[in-house]
Amino acid sequence: MRFLLTANCILPIISAVLSFMMVVYFIFKAKKSSLFLCYTFCQVLVFVWSLGYTFELMVQEYSDKITFMKINYFSICFLSFGWMVFCNLFVENKSFFNKKIVIPAAIIPIVNYLVVLTNDYHRIFKTSIDDSGGRQIYFWVIVFVTYVYIFLGILALTKKYSNQTRNVKVQIIVLILAVLIPIISNFLSVTHIVDLGFDLTPVSFSLTMLLIAVATFKYRFLDVVPIARRDIVEKMNDAVLVFNINNKVIDWNSAFLSNIHIDEGIKKDADITAVFEKIEAISSGKIKPEFVEEVKGLKPSIVSTEITLLKPSKKTYHMKFHPVLDKHGDVIAKALTFVDITEYKNMMDELNQKNIELNAMNDELAKYASTVEELTIAKERNRFAHDVHDTLGHTMTLLISILEVANITYKNDADTTGDKLKEALKISKEGLKELRRSINGLRPEMLNSNSVITSLKNMFSDFRLSGVEIDFTFEGMEPNDISRYSDILYRICQEALTNSVKHGKAKNVNIILRFDKDFIKLFILDDGIGCSKITKGFGLTGMEERLKTVNGKVMYGSDGESGFNLRVEIPLN
Repeated sequence: MRFLLTANCILPIISAVLSFMMVVYFIFKAKKSSLFLCYTFCQVLVFVWSLGYTFELMVQEYSDKITFMKINYFSICFLSFGWMVFCNLFVENKSFFNKKIVIPAAIIPIVNYLVVLTNDYHRIFKTSIDDSGGRQIYFWVIVFVTYVYIFLGILALTKKYSNQTRNVKVQIIVLILAVLIPIISNFLSVTHIVDLGFDLTPVSFSLTMLLIAVATFKYRFLDVVPIARRDIVEKMNDAVLVFNINNKVIDWNSAFLSNIHIDEGIKKDADITAVFEKIEAISSGKIKPEFVEEVKGLKPSIVSTEITLLKPSKKTYHMKFHPVLDKHGDVIAKALTFVDITEYKNMMDELNQKNIELNAMNDELAKYASTVEELTIAKERNRFAHDVHDTLGHTMTLLISILEVANITYKNDADTTGDKLKEALKISKEGLKELRRSINGLRPEMLNSNSVITSLKNMFSDFRLSGVEIDFTFEGMEPNDISRYSDILYRICQEALTNSVKHGKAKNVNIILRFDKDFIKLFILDDGIGCSKITKGFGLTGMEERLKTVNGKVMYGSDGESGFNLRVEIPLN
């Protein structure tokens, strides 16, 4: 393979070198993303085209020229497709990446390149490499597809141009100019309007690379954040100011311009120190020095401060600094956000005033705290007294009755006496257990494991051991929420039976529990000695207090000669 370096090779070589340098730069500096990968792919194709065309010009053998031409056409066939994909990624046009669109669009350059590779068999692409008359129909198909793809890429950029920030708009303009240069050059070469003896397209890539370099180093092409995030920042209500690692302003959103009215306005490449000085000039005080130093530092962290601006109107802002990091944790940019907290500050002032008033009220409430505590203690003592009265009264009454029987039978009937003593021991243990539960403020154990009907039946069985006959009937269906009433019903029956046995010396007691639609009704009648004058003691008082908690009432009486009756009504809420 023989090579001959000519003047025509200089510009393609320059273009190839510039392409290679840009590829290397972006690999090490650019933010890694799908956009980056697509751009790198396009740059590699430009490099391959420029370098391949250089070798095509330099080699002397016809077969070698054919080989390098085929290498070049790989870039020619796929570069326009890569450009179109890149543009749609740049503006984040998600509709383009539908399988029905992107797959057919990718197949076309593949087919085009296969036609180039197989040209020796069909000659529908070219009949010769250097004769313009050798171009066949498929050569113009490739040219047409290339132009269409490039146009579609430009169209995607222009659709997003109007609603972008100034910096992004400049990037879009540079990109369009960068692609138009080789397109115009290609058109002039293909149509022979300009005939210099070589293809202007790869040569013009040197100018394209210079424009890309300008977009990269001056306007931060592929830097910091993609367009979608820029759109979000632009539409934020909070003011945002972005500057580079050299503390030079590189971007801002419209909210910054409308809310932060610094003297002479904001300018690109302005030093952050100067910006802070301008902000301080319209504020009520200085920005904290430690905040400024952290922002200007080489390894900054997230910090914040407050500042009150006096114009265009007095407003307080929460100024927060955010370092922008790459995937390696290195700072690639810095951002300041200004969040309007004026309303919040006003609310805090109002809250502080309210706190002063509340503190005064707390002093007044403290005076009542001991009284409330005393009332609470008194209430608990009252509850405990009632529970102990009911539990001990019930237990002691049963014990006395059983022991009286045992006292009668112990001489003549040892077996009966033994049974009665066992029953007395059992009742004593159960009474002690219930007393402990009362001390702990718990419900009777029987109610925790059984329905109120079952619990009452079990209690009545214990009373029958004392010699009293109890006839218990209940009517209706037990309500689903009976638990709030069960303890009251249990304690009332317990107290009533204790009084019947202890005071009334009753032998028979009739108990009726009725569940109506709106009421729970309880009737207790005994055949005791009765009483002509009823003195309301601790037991009856306890019944009334328990019923008061559920809006219930109790009525009782005696004819003075025999029997005592009690009636309870509890409304179902």
